[in-house]
Amino acid sequence: MILKTNRQKAIYAGAASFLISVASSAMFYLGLMITSAVLACAAAGFYMLTVMIAPSGRKFYFLIPIASAICAAVMNSFSVTVGLIALSPFFAGHIMARAAERGTSKTGAIVRSDAAVLCVFLITFVVAFAMEYKTVAPSAIVEAVKTYFAELRAATKEAFEEMDFYGVMSGVFDLSSYTKEQFIDEMITEIFFFGEIIIPAVAITLLNAFSYGATAFFALARRISKAEQDGDFGKWRLMPSHFSSSLAVSSMMIYIILTLVSNLTSSSAVAVISYVVLNIVIILTPPMFICGVRGIAGKFKSPRFRGSAILVTALAVGATVILPVYGFFYGVMFIALQGAWDMILFYRIQKIKSREENGNNDENDV
Repeated sequence: MILKTNRQKAIYAGAASFLISVASSAMFYLGLMITSAVLACAAAGFYMLTVMIAPSGRKFYFLIPIASAICAAVMNSFSVTVGLIALSPFFAGHIMARAAERGTSKTGAIVRSDAAVLCVFLITFVVAFAMEYKTVAPSAIVEAVKTYFAELRAATKEAFEEMDFYGVMSGVFDLSSYTKEQFIDEMITEIFFFGEIIIPAVAITLLNAFSYGATAFFALARRISKAEQDGDFGKWRLMPSHFSSSLAVSSMMIYIILTLVSNLTSSSAVAVISYVVLNIVIILTPPMFICGVRGIAGKFKSPRFRGSAILVTALAVGATVILPVYGFFYGVMFIALQGAWDMILFYRIQKIKSREENGNNDENDV
């Protein structure tokens, strides 16, 4: 998949990526993290277009990340850390641009982008830690992380007390067997225990969301610029592998079973396995959900499959509305399961077609 070289459009796209990156840094300075992240995705998408349509002999686009990093550092009180973080959209855009040019799938490009952004953040963390503590010893890092979580626990407890969390929850549940102190301590313990368990899954999911968002802005930038193409980018869509799709279905089923079993036993082995499976479910649910929404939208257009689309949609909406607390998550999982199953069927059909084509070729050879 190749976009045709266009120097003028590359300059415009590069300028847009720079200005959007500066805006992202400004939002970061103001503490508007979500807005900053969305703008960073946009910067990555426009930079991806810049790399793909810039003349091969003119590497002017390499100056854009440097200028953006300097602006970000200056705007945030000459912070080296923020300057390094500001490079991540450009690393992501460059990696995905090269992956697309080599014909890599969209899923593969996102994985490569995730790795690039993760490397930037790890380097940023090491640099920031070294500047703060004058060491990068593993023991010092572990101790600093423990201190951070202890302070976060204390801040959470204080917030719960200020908002009278015990009083609010006692209006919903019978908390007569708990004192205010006991209830808040137990809730904080549960929240942080669960949070620490899913940290790997949350980190990977956020990276995936960033990279996928960047590809969405790349598509927008390509439409705005009307960049000419030699390949069909319309087919460059998120396509999880057969293995990922099968793993998604099996992990969701296993997690449901383990959840039921955990209510009947206190086995630590069951608990550990369920935590591992939960991380897999969290990581795979978003891409499968995207495939599910895409598949359901396509089924609604077909009289043959419209009934199944209506059923899945009804189950998802029903779970969201009827089930308390976790209804929304069950609704998302229904659609994600549909997406994973669609992908499994897609690869099965592709395999059958491949066999038929090979069989026909063998007959022609004879």
